[in-house]
Amino acid sequence: YLSRMLKNSDLREAADHWIVIHADPISGPKKPYFSQDNLLVREIIVHAVCRIARTNVDKATAAWNEYASLYQFDANEHGRVRRALGIAAASRNHDKRITLLDQIPNAYVDDIVEKYRIRVAIKDNAWEELVRWTDSAPVGETDSLRWRYWRARALQNLNHEDQAEIIFRELAKQRDYYGFLSADQINLDYQMNDYPIVASEMEIAEIMERPGILRARELFRLKMQLKARREWRHEVGQLSRRQLEVTAYIINTWGWYDRAIFTLGKARSFDDLKIRFPILHEQLVRRFAVKRGLDAAVLYSIIRTESAFMQDARSPAGALGLMQIMPATGRETARRIGAKLARTHDLLDPSKNVTIGSAYLKQMLTRFDGSFSMAAAAYNAGPHRVRSWRPKNGCVPADIWIDTIPFTETRRYVRRASFYATVYQWRLKETIEPLAARLTNIAPRSTKQQC
Repeated sequence: YLSRMLKNSDLREAADHWIVIHADPISGPKKPYFSQDNLLVREIIVHAVCRIARTNVDKATAAWNEYASLYQFDANEHGRVRRALGIAAASRNHDKRITLLDQIPNAYVDDIVEKYRIRVAIKDNAWEELVRWTDSAPVGETDSLRWRYWRARALQNLNHEDQAEIIFRELAKQRDYYGFLSADQINLDYQMNDYPIVASEMEIAEIMERPGILRARELFRLKMQLKARREWRHEVGQLSRRQLEVTAYIINTWGWYDRAIFTLGKARSFDDLKIRFPILHEQLVRRFAVKRGLDAAVLYSIIRTESAFMQDARSPAGALGLMQIMPATGRETARRIGAKLARTHDLLDPSKNVTIGSAYLKQMLTRFDGSFSMAAAAYNAGPHRVRSWRPKNGCVPADIWIDTIPFTETRRYVRRASFYATVYQWRLKETIEPLAARLTNIAPRSTKQQC
């Protein structure tokens, strides 16, 4: 559409060829137009190679090697193609993924490349490459704690124990999934770093003078949840970080627990564990934890991960309630345990939801031999996918398996649920089970081998 508006005939010709190349990146560059070497021709060739890489890394590599001998590509063009080849090789599990990721120039390494490098390196035990790739701080938005943890694990696997321990000791100060894993590596206690929010009367009065907050409170009290949340969403967009903390403190006292959690999340304020990890529906949760043979903290971790205690939560996929149960899963599980589920809407009732959700969680734990990592992954992504993600041969440490799960959402889900279970053990004043004990090694799919 836009190319038709070009008045310059040379540019129109280039655009026409570019459109052809986009549809046919393999044979398109053989046309006479590409016998010349100029900026536009090279740009179209780069586009063609990147297009080929999305479906066939070998053909893209061969094409690039051929074109590199025919055109005078500059450093920027080389860097973009090397980045595309490396990412394509990593995402398609290509045999040369380590080599191609390693060939990406430093100037073209961003958070996407960094995440692929970590995932591929730990999956392939490429510890030397991982140490080299993590020599400097991440250049993108890669999680710094994850980055440092895997650098320490790489050093550990290369028998540089002293260097690894220095990193583990620093990370162990953090209340975080990787902080807890690091503490386990060197046998340190977990640091919960709980710092409750304290708000002055003046700060509270300032927030309560805002008309939107008052409207949100009254609508919440009238159980007009949708309108209350709209008022809340509008208000929090106008508040400073400190005002968000005070707002979370206030609405938590109203019993608006899910919005309090989300408000602290928006403020990126994570140190008030009472607000962030409330103990709600305690009698219900403990009853079904005992009935299903589950730790109450584990049940709480799934609820907190799934809905943040928003009992009328509905996901875009159709999951409902505290434990975000899909209607079909709810009906099948209800039949299996002899529970009554007259209509799908009943899954929004906390009692029905926890009754069925706890049974399904227990089913996943049983199916995957008590592995919390695989059960949590199955709860999020489905058991059939988790079966395919199990190693083909040999046992795999859980931290490696979790960080190489193909789905980004599921990787984050399992890490979060594991971390939340530990925090809830602390909140419930239970003995804290180390993540090293909870996250047992992952057994291969093809045998009955025990890890």
